[in-house]
Amino acid sequence: MTTPPPPASSTNPKLAAPGTGSNPPPYRHRAILPKCFRTHPNNNNNHQYDDDDDDDDETSAPDLADATAITPLPTPTPLPTTRTLPVPWWFLPRSARLFQTLPLLSDDVVVSSGIKMGTTWMNRILSLLLHEVGDDGEFLPPPRPPDCIDRHHDHRQPHDHRQNDRQLHPHRGHDSFPNRRGQTYPEACYATRSLRDRDPDGIFSRVPDGRAAHAGIFGDFAWEDLAGQPRPRVFATHLFGRRCLPVGLFDGWWWGDLGENEDDDREEREEEEDEREKGPKFHNSSNNDNNNDNDNKGTGRLIVVLRNAKDTLASLHHFRGLPLDGWRGNHHGPGSFRRFLMVDDCPNAMGNAFLWIKENDEAVRSILDDTRDDDHTPPRALVVYYEALLRHFPSQLQRLRSFLSLPPLTPQKLSAVQAACSFSAMSDVAAGRFRQTTRKGGIGDWRRHFDRGETNGAESREFDAVFNRVLNGVGCAEPLRFFQWGEVGGLPSRWRRRRRSGRGGGKEMEVEMEVDENDNDNDNDDDGDDGVKNELDVDPTTWDGYAIVKLREGMIVPHHRFSGVESLMDVERRLVPTEFRCSERHGSGDVAAFVSPDFEETHGVDGGPRYHLFVAGSDPSALLVAMTRTLLGLEGLLSMDVADGQSGAGWVFLDGAGCLPWKRKKDCGDDNDDDEPFWLYEVYQLGDPLCTTEISVPVLWDTVEEKIVSNDSWEITKLLSDFATHVDAGLGFSPENVKDVIGKGGRDDRPTLFPDDVKEEIERLHSRICRPLIDAIETAGTEYFRHGQSITAVVSEARNEVFAKLLELERLLGTRRFATGDNLTAADIHLASCLFQYDAAYLDAYKLRHCEGCKGPILLGDSYPSLKAYLRDLYGFLQTSVHFGYYRHHFRLQKAIERTKQLYSCEVLDETSRIQSIYDKLPDLHAILESIEKPAGERPKGSTAVSSTPQVAKVEGVPVPFWFRNDSFQLFRDLDLRDDDIILSSGVKMGTTWVTKILNSLLHDFDDDGNTTPFYMDDSFPNRLGQTYPDALFPSREVLKREMADLIAKTPKGREPVASNFGDFVFDDLIHQPTPRLFSSHLFGKKLLPKQLFDGWIKEHDGMITTLPLSQGGQKGKGRLIVVVRNLKDTLTSLHFFRGEPKDGWDGNEHGPGSFRRFIDLQSCPNAYGDSFNWIKHSAEAVDAMSPDRVLVIYYEALKANFPAQLRRINDFLALPPLTEAKSRAISDACSASKMRSETGGRFKYSIRKGSIGDWVNYLDEERWNKLDRVFNKSLGGIDLAEPLRFFHYKEIPGMPLVSWQDCDLETDQRSWPPYLCVSLREGMVVPDPEIVNANYDIGSVLSSTFRFSSSSSETSTNLDETGTDGSPRYHLFLAPSDPLASPIIAALKLLGLENKVSADISDGQSSAGWAFLNGASCSPWNGREGPFWLYEAYQLADPLCTTKMSVPVLWDTVSERIVSNDSWEILKLLSRSSGSIAESDDRSLFSEELQLMIEAMFSECIGPLIDDVVRTGLEYFKNDQNETERLQQARKAAYTKLVHLDTVLGTTRYLVGDNMSAVDLYFSAFLFLFDACYLDSFMFRDSEGFGVPILSGGCYPNLTAYARDMFRLLKSSVRFESFGEVFRIGPSIAHTRQSCSSESMDALHESATATVPSLSEIIDFLDQPSGVRPAK
Repeated sequence: MTTPPPPASSTNPKLAAPGTGSNPPPYRHRAILPKCFRTHPNNNNNHQYDDDDDDDDETSAPDLADATAITPLPTPTPLPTTRTLPVPWWFLPRSARLFQTLPLLSDDVVVSSGIKMGTTWMNRILSLLLHEVGDDGEFLPPPRPPDCIDRHHDHRQPHDHRQNDRQLHPHRGHDSFPNRRGQTYPEACYATRSLRDRDPDGIFSRVPDGRAAHAGIFGDFAWEDLAGQPRPRVFATHLFGRRCLPVGLFDGWWWGDLGENEDDDREEREEEEDEREKGPKFHNSSNNDNNNDNDNKGTGRLIVVLRNAKDTLASLHHFRGLPLDGWRGNHHGPGSFRRFLMVDDCPNAMGNAFLWIKENDEAVRSILDDTRDDDHTPPRALVVYYEALLRHFPSQLQRLRSFLSLPPLTPQKLSAVQAACSFSAMSDVAAGRFRQTTRKGGIGDWRRHFDRGETNGAESREFDAVFNRVLNGVGCAEPLRFFQWGEVGGLPSRWRRRRRSGRGGGKEMEVEMEVDENDNDNDNDDDGDDGVKNELDVDPTTWDGYAIVKLREGMIVPHHRFSGVESLMDVERRLVPTEFRCSERHGSGDVAAFVSPDFEETHGVDGGPRYHLFVAGSDPSALLVAMTRTLLGLEGLLSMDVADGQSGAGWVFLDGAGCLPWKRKKDCGDDNDDDEPFWLYEVYQLGDPLCTTEISVPVLWDTVEEKIVSNDSWEITKLLSDFATHVDAGLGFSPENVKDVIGKGGRDDRPTLFPDDVKEEIERLHSRICRPLIDAIETAGTEYFRHGQSITAVVSEARNEVFAKLLELERLLGTRRFATGDNLTAADIHLASCLFQYDAAYLDAYKLRHCEGCKGPILLGDSYPSLKAYLRDLYGFLQTSVHFGYYRHHFRLQKAIERTKQLYSCEVLDETSRIQSIYDKLPDLHAILESIEKPAGERPKGSTAVSSTPQVAKVEGVPVPFWFRNDSFQLFRDLDLRDDDIILSSGVKMGTTWVTKILNSLLHDFDDDGNTTPFYMDDSFPNRLGQTYPDALFPSREVLKREMADLIAKTPKGREPVASNFGDFVFDDLIHQPTPRLFSSHLFGKKLLPKQLFDGWIKEHDGMITTLPLSQGGQKGKGRLIVVVRNLKDTLTSLHFFRGEPKDGWDGNEHGPGSFRRFIDLQSCPNAYGDSFNWIKHSAEAVDAMSPDRVLVIYYEALKANFPAQLRRINDFLALPPLTEAKSRAISDACSASKMRSETGGRFKYSIRKGSIGDWVNYLDEERWNKLDRVFNKSLGGIDLAEPLRFFHYKEIPGMPLVSWQDCDLETDQRSWPPYLCVSLREGMVVPDPEIVNANYDIGSVLSSTFRFSSSSSETSTNLDETGTDGSPRYHLFLAPSDPLASPIIAALKLLGLENKVSADISDGQSSAGWAFLNGASCSPWNGREGPFWLYEAYQLADPLCTTKMSVPVLWDTVSERIVSNDSWEILKLLSRSSGSIAESDDRSLFSEELQLMIEAMFSECIGPLIDDVVRTGLEYFKNDQNETERLQQARKAAYTKLVHLDTVLGTTRYLVGDNMSAVDLYFSAFLFLFDACYLDSFMFRDSEGFGVPILSGGCYPNLTAYARDMFRLLKSSVRFESFGEVFRIGPSIAHTRQSCSSESMDALHESATATVPSLSEIIDFLDQPSGVRPAK
């Protein structure tokens, strides 16, 4: 797609779009110059430090022949810009502006290459690839030359020469076009040839013979030649970054009008009068604050060429000859070491090379981000590495071809391009013109220059430090690190195994140590291994640490996971990991994928084995393959190399590789020992030069095809087992007695590691135990060291998984000899490859020994007797493949991770930077070997097989049931929705049938009078007598008729199973059901539900629905979504008893969805529609993606608990007429479980069971339910949709008070009580308080309330003298003594004498369901009920759909069963007005009429905010994990400032408002009592700098002290100090809440920060003292 033209103007013909008007706008090159384009201040006068570009002429440099000293580096004149970018002598600012505003075409190619990074080479490659070489490998005739270009054409617009590309011009060749014999930089060319001839900028006068020098470098071209070159056009430049490259490359540009008022260059207007007129220009929205509706998408392609910076510097150093003043003194040229490292003020042309790389990385990321979400748009940016191009030219050429969307490369064209791009060929073709630019071009030439003399590596370290400081985390720069290493670090010491026999075909690996006594070059002087003869005594912890690396698009990069640089994650997420699997390459996974069908091609071209294994002795996956090879006796047909260990380039083989194409001459008799090591990455690069993968073992290599067959250990094991059953080569098992225990299968019932009768069980053990055990061990080790030896939640989870799997294996192997029974299978070898290393390495290397849950070693302990005997038994069969010395390589992991992090540091590393090992002592391998060689003893025989997990079909990675039809599923996905359509998405056994019935009843079955309609029980429509799943139906009657015969042939019952469950319908029946249409399904999430349901879709011409962002023309979503969710414990229970109770119990029920183990398996759960956890997770994502008015979440428990309220909620969501009481009652009756069972005639007897809440408590044990809770927290913690379910997973409400408030005394320490979950109500459901859980929420005001009476109604109608239906007081209060807003109400009841008129219940404390009353509630409707009462019950009864905090006090009306108010201040007003005056006084009121305004002002402006600030400050402190912030300090300071003010006020008046006590005094006095008794210490006010003193006893507030004593005398009988300790539970409970609701749980609960609580008896004694003289009126 070409760049859209600028908008045409009806009033100004000059602004017409190019090519669209009769008078197209003439060429205009005057545009806005970015601030980064600035000519060097000394450019026009002194060129001795003007930068030498790679195409600069020698005449620009000073004559150094007579130089006797280092040329000093002059200080450039500062420029009035934020940054200076030096430019060479030929740089034209106006041409650079012209280049930036170039209107690009979709096939234009912009090549941005750094100086001496391969610009000439890349231009030559593109010229040959695009224009010069045909598919037959012959050179094409040149296209029409550019001298016929229309002079009146806008020179930025291209001429289409495609029709003339085959015409041969008699006088001109390819070099008549730019970039054909080298680069032609846009910033170096005048706009037109006439301007070039006039040279208005005077660049030709800057150097001797400037015109000839300029033409010699760039050719005799102008901008009109660049714009008119044949398509696709190529623009090669050294310019870089978003600010310098054409803005049309990036999203967000638009056309604008450049008026004369913006053209202030008078001299330029005079010189170019015939070429300047008003015309279009480019803007870029990224540099403009105003949004523009005409923003366009970027177009064209960008290629960035990079080269490692050290070779770049070396090439610059030798550019145009060797400088006379040396490596570090070359300050006059760009090849100076010191000048190259000048990041901020580097005077080299185009500035510092590091910044060049960094800004181009941002440009590439910007373009890739613009197209990342669009799967149909190919990438428009490509990074080409010079080194990769040099090493893997054919594959890189194919990569370029694919990027440019060219036809496939023929072998002839590839060979021709490769030959023409050689350095010698380029030099010949260029006739010597580019002799300096085509110098050496090798990799690693920098080693000849760095660290010469006595620098001891200082130059390399200084260079690397600058590289890290500037380019740390820059994705494009990471592959360059490998080529900047002086040598591969972290090589294993010189001990190694001889593997000659493995290469030659012998059966055994010789276990022989090789010690090179004369080797002083490669050994570490302190490695401690010289002279060690026994492999069991080798200490790898003394070896140097290595960097952990991987391959990214064929380039070695440090592994981002261990680097500590999070920004690299974005780079990794763009790439699809490369898989090397035979099923990927050959279409199947059997042995025929890697050998011929006749199994005869087992030898390679050199006569040796065709297939070769690369393994490592310490990797459990590789050990599995190596043990299998030895056990099956395949050494003669399958050669093998064993790695000597890890290094900074991955797995290394110090003796080289033993297979083609890397096999050394020494294998043919040459005894030369001077060999280079071999690294495994070379195998991966040869197998796929563009692969993105871990450099892992094992690798199965095909020496004939030179391809990786597979690097999947389990797949290779299967292939080897199949191989052994098919070849007739006299194979012998090793040892021979293994034939007695190995199973039979395959051809002629031969021995195999995968017997047919237990094959499914082997796969289950592999996926459920073996692989998870290995993954958990590796995660526990790597994450522990990755986080600086910290025990994170991930580490704890992994460790728990390790110990759980070991216990599971202990139980399993206590009943059988081998993992699957009496036969040795692949599952046993898999377990052995891991468990043999447990005592020898994992237990200590990964710091598992002293963890909670660890039961010690297996072989050297007694905690795992069955496992110990099992390993001893296996060792008898596998001992020839077990070499414990290799296992110690795991002790290198700590150094490796720290070394990888060190690579990313910005420090200059030296010898003191060596990493020290943390291990003081290694395991005794001799003792382990002695233990494992002992007899295994009597082993069990026979076994009770566990039914295997079925293999199920999957769609979008989700298992689907047997009746699933993909064709109907696709119809459902592409469903053309209507606005009133209803999509019901419900989890399996979460209430689908019930809610479907409810919806049908609301929509069709009943009228407003509660009478049935003609639709009632009409089963001629879908979803009438139950759900009708779209994915279970045939698409149409025609398809049903056509396929019925085949269906009956496959299953005797034919379609009956589906029809009996979903009715005799097809998908067309769903489409034509009455409106509003209902589609009920278990499908879920954005990937499975209809596409039109969500924003961002578009219908294609063929009717298919595809995604398209709204910003690009996508449509808004249609229809409505209802999601039904149920607590997962009841869901599992319902699944377990689905169609009867299984015979094999909860744990053994592997065949059904009600298996506990299957239910909590988040990785491989085969249940229909997958595991319920992921179902909820993806449903939550779908809910979040829709507007609230189009989606409704129904909780099964809420529907069950308050059916009428939930029915009204559904009715309102569907925008139906108001629900009448008659209709509501009729629907409630029709939707009861008993009624539904009877009406359907038993059709849904399995889908309608109990339907109760909490039935799960009757089954299983606490341990299993706790395990489900842990899975819930890990997978669903913090997901809003799932949080209401947490409450129904409680068997008993946790965090309950231990004793009632009556049983508390002053010595009761509430800190010892269990922490509770901080909760609130959301739409009537108890959920964790979002203000506590969500970091983005602020703690709300404690003064806010939900239920408040209005002054016109409730306030006047509430008569506290009324009684309830049982004769008790009508009104009831729920209170809590430790709450600063409820405590004053307790005092007011006593003070006003209302204890007999208003009943009250005092809370015993908080719990995970809110305020708890251990002895129940004493008011209707809960009085007489046994057991505790929770305040949430009152809130739910008052409003079943309320969203509120469950705060006290609450004033409850027992007659109307509603909350009168939960606003403390309003409740106190009501109590005061109902009483009239304070008891024992006839003339005093808490709300005196004459002081009413002052009382209100004092509470709202002073006392209320003071209480609010103190409490919120404490909550925020604990929410921030007890981290003190400046905001908290300011809040505490503000609180103390208010106290100082109040102390002053009370120095002049006895009470806060006048001389009589008022309502506000109750609140302030309660606050003062609470502050010294708990807030001061629990909320950390005591530690506040400058303010942490008690109010009462601190001596700083004498008037407040006297006032408190005065108030205590009046309120003493109603102040319950013994309950104040409840405040000390707040901190631990907030930490507990955040831990419980986080998928990454905190390591430990926070304890209260105070060691002791204040002495309450001392505070009471202090208050009991006389107040002294108080102010009078």
